[in-house]
Amino acid sequence: MFLTASKHLKPEGIFIFDFWYGPAVLMDNPVVRVKRFNGDGVNILRIAEPNMRVNENIVDVNYNIMVTKEPEEEMEVLLEKHSMIYFFLPELLNALNLAGMEYIDSHSWLSSDPLSEKSWQGLIIAKKTITQKNENSHSS
Repeated sequence: MFLTASKHLKPEGIFIFDFWYGPAVLMDNPVVRVKRFNGDGVNILRIAEPNMRVNENIVDVNYNIMVTKEPEEEMEVLLEKHSMIYFFLPELLNALNLAGMEYIDSHSWLSSDPLSEKSWQGLIIAKKTITQKNENSHSS
């Protein structure tokens, strides 16, 4: 992903991305969450059940979504699995460096607070520092 982003950036171009921050995920493990939506004759119940794979830095979030339409009370059930990788700052900085980008700053998501063990979602700002050689050019 970083190589692709770098390839498409102009020199000194800015790259901003968000991610799940590992220290926070490990300090405050994901839990089962239930959300309900009712309106316009449709009732939706969404259950998110996490499964931690700590040796792989992955949380599989298994979604069970039940949609009931009134007045028939027909229910449709949708099952999805989202495998979410959580990252640590040193590995992200290394990946940016390998892709020819320079770290500028990081924050908790939608905040100016620094990353911490309470920052489940983080944001990093980086910039491209090298010029990609044109692969189609030939030297004489």
